[in-house]
Amino acid sequence: MRIRDSIFIILSLTLLTFTIYFKLEINKLENKNLNLKISKHTVNQEFKNYKFQEIQSKLLQDTQRAKEEKKRLILEQEQLRKRKIENLKIKVDTAFGEAQKLYKKYKNGKCKELIIKEALNQHRVFIKDYGGNDVGEIQTTELHVQGRALRLEEIQKVRRHQEGFIKIKSADTNITQTIYVKDLGMYDLYIGSSTTF
Repeated sequence: MRIRDSIFIILSLTLLTFTIYFKLEINKLENKNLNLKISKHTVNQEFKNYKFQEIQSKLLQDTQRAKEEKKRLILEQEQLRKRKIENLKIKVDTAFGEAQKLYKKYKNGKCKELIIKEALNQHRVFIKDYGGNDVGEIQTTELHVQGRALRLEEIQKVRRHQEGFIKIKSADTNITQTIYVKDLGMYDLYIGSSTTF
């Protein structure tokens, strides 16, 4: 029995040694696995931070581009508005000049008022008397603005300054209209035109 017991003890010790060895190896593997998980989590977190910074940087660039584009559009709108106002004045001044030429040419004729009206109607400007009544074929298209007597403003502008701009803004539609009026210097009439933005 001694041999048998010895073999049993040797086998038991061998088995115990293998068990301890395998336990240690399993612990090493579990530690490596845990380290890999920690590394993976760290890499994932670093990647997320990188992506977040990249997205944030792109968002800042896009925001800056949008601001620059908005500034450019506002500048273009302002330039367009200035050109429209310049063209409005040129249109009325051209009609005024032609009416003055015709008046000098036909001032002794019987139909001078008709000639002036025709010349002004060709330039698509409105003609009004100082009573605020439309005289020519072109009717004014004014924005509806409560509390403002626009025809009275036109008459006052022409009587005080002989010419000038009047700006009105509709609260309902947020449309701005600019009217340019000028004293015709004859027949107690004034002329004008308007543009909207």
